[in-house]
Amino acid sequence: MQVASSPWVLDGIEYYESETLGNLATLVELVPDIAQTLVRYTMDPKVRPIDVQMLTGMYEIYYATYDTVVPSERYIRVVNARWFRDGLNAREREFIVELAMVQGHDHYSFDELFDNFP
Repeated sequence: MQVASSPWVLDGIEYYESETLGNLATLVELVPDIAQTLVRYTMDPKVRPIDVQMLTGMYEIYYATYDTVVPSERYIRVVNARWFRDGLNAREREFIVELAMVQGHDHYSFDELFDNFP
């Protein structure tokens, strides 16, 4: 995995990106194939900050139940979704960030958001 040569690392690490690197290291240990797939979306010279945030989003979804060994049911739902398996477009990468943001809130259900995504 060539994270060190990605544009968002080469241009200097922002605060949120340093957290992302730590989260990515954990994903590489736990689910290397998924981590590799996600990193590919951050290698474009015109990478958007939300594409980098997607890496942390997947980490947070993985740990939705705070179990340090087993991925959450939500993570399994995401990686098995057709829209995830067929390659992530820009809107789907944003959606991963949205899912990570709502997963712990009572007022807006992760499941409702996930189930209503096109």
